[in-house]
Amino acid sequence: MDTAVTIRKGGFKPERLYQLRVERGYSLEKTGSLCKLSTSEMGQLENGKRNPGVKTIAKMAKGFKVEKGYFFA
Repeated sequence: MDTAVTIRKGGFKPERLYQLRVERGYSLEKTGSLCKLSTSEMGQLENGKRNPGVKTIAKMAKGFKVEKGYFFA
């Protein structure tokens, strides 16, 4: 089973990622650096053009210092 699809069905909310980045005043470059992801990947995730896998969710949560569930609320 594709993990990204499973997470998407579980309700990953790309707008939560965008809101968090904007609230903290981070650029996509800064966000990518914090989360250990490329700027392009961060943009695709924010715009809902790419579904995150479990490892990507973990990287974003660690980079932003939030719970993994933050991106699903």
